[in-house]
Amino acid sequence: MKLHKALVEAIPELVKFILEQECPADIALRMQFKKHSQWGKRDRHFVATAVYDLIRYHRFYTELTKSKSNYWLHTSAWIYFRFNMELTWPNFPKMNPYQLKALEEELKLQPQIYESYPDWMWSHGMEMLGSDRWYKEASSLNREAPVYLRVNILKASLQKVLLALQEEGIEASVTPGPSETLRLHKRAALFKTKAFNLGWFEVQDFASQHIVPFSGVQPGQTVIDVCAGAGGKTLHFAAVMQNTGQIFAADPVEKKIMELKKRAKRAGAQNIQCILLNTESVTLEKLKAKADVVLMDVPCSGSGVFKRHPESKWTLTAEALTALKQIQNNILHTHCSLVRSGGTLVYSTCSIFPDENELQVQEFLKTHSEFILEAEQMLYPSGEGDGFYMARLKRQ
Repeated sequence: MKLHKALVEAIPELVKFILEQECPADIALRMQFKKHSQWGKRDRHFVATAVYDLIRYHRFYTELTKSKSNYWLHTSAWIYFRFNMELTWPNFPKMNPYQLKALEEELKLQPQIYESYPDWMWSHGMEMLGSDRWYKEASSLNREAPVYLRVNILKASLQKVLLALQEEGIEASVTPGPSETLRLHKRAALFKTKAFNLGWFEVQDFASQHIVPFSGVQPGQTVIDVCAGAGGKTLHFAAVMQNTGQIFAADPVEKKIMELKKRAKRAGAQNIQCILLNTESVTLEKLKAKADVVLMDVPCSGSGVFKRHPESKWTLTAEALTALKQIQNNILHTHCSLVRSGGTLVYSTCSIFPDENELQVQEFLKTHSEFILEAEQMLYPSGEGDGFYMARLKRQ
């Protein structure tokens, strides 16, 4: 395989920027590709694959090269392992291939290094999940994340979207599940497609697509999405509810609310009212005991979505996890009063750690006897999609 010097040189610079500036990898790559619009599909795929691998396995390459921040050396090692090639260009240090291979075999005996996790996180995963489950999930979280689409049934059908994508050279297949889901055979420029711009689908992970059907929501009901973000699940509610009833989508970040409004317009979702919770005077108090369904998709460690956001492994700390658990607890206790008698509270995270999931729910139920646990579900990243937890509680 012929390697292009300009592409390879971009890799260590991107990894350095992502890790040292704590920039999400997908955003950094998007900016880079916009800057170098002359790069073709294969060029972009090569750079993205290298960058994601080097971030996922940052600890492995650090130990292998005996350097935490020589990203040029990390890139040389990645090229060697990937293509069995040695780089001879300036800036890329020379290596001893035999020594690399020997070190790799040694590091295989230290799974927290070989799979590349901080020591505290590895210990936490072992404690929370047990060694067998944690080893399995830790390894799966280092795989490339597939791309899933949720067909917007307000505007299109599975077959309609499949055909539209095929016309633009994009192959996908149906993934059986609770929603109308497609899985791409390989990555593509989806946001330039006619189907996307007409609002026929949303990019949404397969596991994430389980939450709205799990809630049991029905057309005509009142829903409050407490942590709506940019609205992926809000839009799913609108589709399942067939644009009837009322959805209140709340978030404290104005940029996310603006993005939600933009997405709702494209999707043809007309039953959504956005609430920006950016001041103390704006609250959800007026909606107390009004909701048939309240979704609390709370801020979390994101441990279930490391496939998509591998840089989070290196920014998350034990102290940050403790703070997140307190935020989760506060959201549960503060907003549970929004659920009417006989209504449903859905608590969800994109975490695989029980202390953010079922243990939080158990603690909540100890002081809120008006709620009972109806069902809970854990979707692991070793299966189809990301790692997600969801619990459905009924208010008596």
